[in-house]
Amino acid sequence: MYNYNENIYYMPNGVRTQDYAMSYYVPKDLEKINKPIVFFMGTITGWVDLELIDYISKERPNYSFVYVGNIAEVKEKDIPRRDNIYYLGKKKYTELVNYLKQARVAIIPFKENKLTASVTPLKFFEYISAGVPVVTTMFPDLIGIKNVCIANNYSEFLDAIDKYIEMDEDEYRNLQQELFKTSIQFEWSNMLDKLIAYLENNENKEEFKKDFINNTIDYYEIFSDNTII
Repeated sequence: MYNYNENIYYMPNGVRTQDYAMSYYVPKDLEKINKPIVFFMGTITGWVDLELIDYISKERPNYSFVYVGNIAEVKEKDIPRRDNIYYLGKKKYTELVNYLKQARVAIIPFKENKLTASVTPLKFFEYISAGVPVVTTMFPDLIGIKNVCIANNYSEFLDAIDKYIEMDEDEYRNLQQELFKTSIQFEWSNMLDKLIAYLENNENKEEFKKDFINNTIDYYEIFSDNTII
């Protein structure tokens, strides 16, 4: 975009961290699923690497792989089916924390293509807000973020999952705290402060800030009440 206009401010995805720090319970459809849980939330569709999903579940039959979200535009025959894979379907946004908090590791098993090279996965920021370590395929926008684990191939992806599952409990808890601290940088209020700082010379900045906050609050209330993943 800089080829067309140099006056551009890049703003990555943000997160409402308090949504993932509130109290939670064990959902009924998780009660009989053995731990450790490797977790994914979001739509399983064309950009999800189904072969990677199948590979990690085949290689680690003692792990439970839980997927929360819709399945769309994927042929039934292509969906991995194993005894340790659980597709729990769509959930309301407000329910997600209950599932995420039961996970030992969260994953983003996306294909590497032009689409994924140009996006910042919101779920990454939601995962770390809950203090859950993340193993992901390559997203250029995530490079350089503290404690992000980007795997370059299937073997690295699996090794990273193993690392978090086998991690000493004290080390794991320390990592959880570090992940939450990282997520604070992407809290919407902090993101807004950065944007306002960029617009410091804008004479209408206070009016802009007020409108931005009000619009964001309105959108969030609609989103949290109605969104089903």
